[in-house]
Amino acid sequence: MQIRTFRASSVERAWECARRELGSGLELVTTRSSREGGFLGLGGRRVIEITVAAREPELPPGRTVVPRSLQSTSSRSERSRVVDLQIGTAEHAWDGRVAEGATSPVPSGRLPDERSSLLGAIARTEASRVSTASPLSDIEGTVAAVLEQGDRPSGSIAGRFELPGRFLEVYATLLEQELDRSLADRAVAEARQELAPACWHDVKAVREAVAAALERMLPAVAPPAPASDGPRTLSLIGPTGVGKTTTLAKLAALLKLRLNLRVGLITCDTYRIAAVEQLRTYAEIIGLPLLVVEDPQQMREAKQRFADLDAVLVDTAGRSQNDRQRIEELQAFVEAAEPDEVHLVLSAVASDRVLRREAAAFTRVRTDRLLFSKLDEAVTFGPLFSLAVRLARPISYLTTGQEVPEHLEPATPARVAEILLGGAVRS
Repeated sequence: MQIRTFRASSVERAWECARRELGSGLELVTTRSSREGGFLGLGGRRVIEITVAAREPELPPGRTVVPRSLQSTSSRSERSRVVDLQIGTAEHAWDGRVAEGATSPVPSGRLPDERSSLLGAIARTEASRVSTASPLSDIEGTVAAVLEQGDRPSGSIAGRFELPGRFLEVYATLLEQELDRSLADRAVAEARQELAPACWHDVKAVREAVAAALERMLPAVAPPAPASDGPRTLSLIGPTGVGKTTTLAKLAALLKLRLNLRVGLITCDTYRIAAVEQLRTYAEIIGLPLLVVEDPQQMREAKQRFADLDAVLVDTAGRSQNDRQRIEELQAFVEAAEPDEVHLVLSAVASDRVLRREAAAFTRVRTDRLLFSKLDEAVTFGPLFSLAVRLARPISYLTTGQEVPEHLEPATPARVAEILLGGAVRS
């Protein structure tokens, strides 16, 4: 077996060089992204380095395809087993010429077998994750340590590629969904361990085993505490623009129209004139009382006025995760409401980095549940799953559109795992 390292400006070009040098039947061992040149890690050129294992080299004697940048430096190639492609834009492409003694070019094309294609897809996903981080972005802000767990690129991924083909397919799906790599590794490893080898080539059995492993990772929603003397109170908090008011209306309609509970609404979102009117319209349509409060004392009084109801839903003003003063004001309102549950509403459209920052800011207030909105607009769902696991907070509800209350559903672990594996967003 030969172990060779190839360096290029992208994973695809490194794979092309490896295939031309060693033929087909390659397996990826490691990937690494770095920058050359620049100052203090800034600027410079991005270099992707892959290490591959070749069991049966297929390069015929006397046939070598040489990149233009290396044709004048054959002595360097003899000294080193690393094929280093020049990164300059003028020398990215192969010129198609065959070295002296060759009879014809090595045929080009994609990696020939399905397994190699999957390995290439995974390699590109992992290399992209590494290359998108920059020194400046890593320095910006302070995120709680628990949110950073599992976010560091691993050194070797060889063990992942010993998986049977069906497991590799599901693993590639999880990475495409931008699930944290450590969680993807764990889910696939647990599924393989629990599934009988006779079922390893059964697509349905493999997906169900991985889904079950994902379900076990999610924190379970604890049963509601015994009813107190007053109504059960739920408060929604979160950043601006995530759809808290619409989500509150969906919850109210669900409790009133489907469960036949007596529900009251309280809003302290007096910063947006339209927000109060929007909630007032929803309250009139559903037939619910609404109270508007402007300070924590009025919040306490409003709770007392709703003391004979079954449930109270509290809408709060959206806050930027960077505005500490406004978040402290929010905390005062939440404490005055004395909610049984505080649901942090986050948009599924937000990036993983934004989600972590928002969660770090709002957990200083209080967070009992995570509620993800706008799933119908999201592209990937791995960051939502990863955040719930990192925070050890259950996901309470998912919103999948604007219709009230149809586009609101409980976020059971089975449903979340289904969406993560490519299931339909709207059940």
